[in-house]
Amino acid sequence: MQIPLELDHEPSFALEDFIVSETNNIAFETVKSWPDWEYHVAALIGPEASGKSHLAISWAKKSNATVFTKSKIPSVEEIEHLGNIVLEDVYLAPSDEQSLFHLINWSKENSRYLLLTSRDEPTRWEISLPDLKSRLSLVQVANIQSPDDQLLMILLAKMFTDRQLNIDLSIINFMIPRMERSFSAARELVAAIDAKALSQKKAITQKIAKECLIEMKML
Repeated sequence: MQIPLELDHEPSFALEDFIVSETNNIAFETVKSWPDWEYHVAALIGPEASGKSHLAISWAKKSNATVFTKSKIPSVEEIEHLGNIVLEDVYLAPSDEQSLFHLINWSKENSRYLLLTSRDEPTRWEISLPDLKSRLSLVQVANIQSPDDQLLMILLAKMFTDRQLNIDLSIINFMIPRMERSFSAARELVAAIDAKALSQKKAITQKIAKECLIEMKML
C-alpha cells in the first residue's frame, strides 16, 4: 500500500491540518474554543516537536496575534501597540519575572489574550515573585502527551509526505513498535531515513529504516 503524496513540501500550520488524537485533543480544543477561555492567558504544554508551535501559529492567525519565539519576554512598552500575544518556548529567567507579570496584567487591562507554549506547566516554573506565581496559577493549561500508536502512524506518514517521499505503510508499521515514542524522535528518524535513501539513491525500504533505527540506537 502506497501513501499518496499530494501535499506541498512545506508543512501546513492550518488548524484543520493539525492531527488530533486523545493525546492532544485538549490542546486542540483550547485553541479552537478561543475566545471562550476561562482566563485571558492559556498555556500549551508538551515535549519538543509535539505540535505546540502548530497550534500556536494557528491561534495567532485566528486571533491576529503577534508571535515572539525563543526570545526575552517583551516589555509592555514593546507590545503596547499590539493586540494578542504568543510567547513560544517560554524559559523564564529571574530577570524575566517582572516583564511577564506586567505583560499578564497589561493583557487583562487591555482585553488582550496571551498564549504561552512551554515544556513545563507554569506552576512548575521556579518563580520568586509571589504576584506572578499567583497569576500563573490561574492560567488555563492544556497538556500534550506522548503519541499513541495511531498518532505516530499518522504523524510519520505526514512527515514523509511533507518531504514528498513515497513510503509503504508496512514500513511505518515496522518502525512504530521499535522507535522511541516521542515527537522529536519521529522527526529525527524520518530525516535520517530520507538522508540515507537519498545518499543511496534508492526508494525507502524496510532495510533502510532498520539501519536508521540501529544507528539511532532505537533497535
